[in-house]
Amino acid sequence: MRPRWLTAHKIAGSCLQIGSMMNEKRIVNIIVAVSPWLAPVIPASMAYTNMVSKLGFPAWVALVGAAVIECLGISTISTALDIWTHNKRYKDAVKKAPILIPVFAFVFYSVLVLTVNVIMEIEQAGSQIIARALLSLMTVPAAMILAARKGLADIQQELANDRQARKMARQADCKPLADHASALDTRGKLLRYYASNPQGAQGDAAIACGVSRSRVGQLLKQLETDGVISRNGTVKVV
Repeated sequence: MRPRWLTAHKIAGSCLQIGSMMNEKRIVNIIVAVSPWLAPVIPASMAYTNMVSKLGFPAWVALVGAAVIECLGISTISTALDIWTHNKRYKDAVKKAPILIPVFAFVFYSVLVLTVNVIMEIEQAGSQIIARALLSLMTVPAAMILAARKGLADIQQELANDRQARKMARQADCKPLADHASALDTRGKLLRYYASNPQGAQGDAAIACGVSRSRVGQLLKQLETDGVISRNGTVKVV
């Protein structure tokens, strides 16, 4: 038989190993979550340096410009993936969002980044003019991305409204059927009650069937009209 201290030591070692594995997994998850947001730092730094040294922009303008360029890149890719995922769900062209808008914005972003970060380093003639032109037009793809996201949100809201309308229509169609089934069930209870209690009072029948006394009176009148029962002091099921 093993000593108790040896068993306790083994259990403690296993707990430490499990805890180490959980901490390692947590650290990996944090790295996976954070690293994509750090990826734009290097291209943004290159853009900032070139906008200051090559284009002569003030430092604060270059800093804002570099941040906007990388935010534009993230926005274009995210919007394109959102629209692509949305369009995969629907075959009807009316329900699809335009994918070409974010694709064009991504192409513009790619050309802008390569021009500011790479081509200007080569010192080719006209590279600074092209970079200034692209930076001047940066508002265009930004506005297109905003429009694309707004259009996608409108389409998704319209589809959600359509689903809600169809759901309400189905519920409205089912309600008369449910009411009819409930009425038939009450008639059946009432007939079974009077088959066993032909002299039963309407109040007792109402309690037995779980409905009001006035409802029992209405059903008895309807059943008598239909020839299902006859009333002459007592209720006789035909």
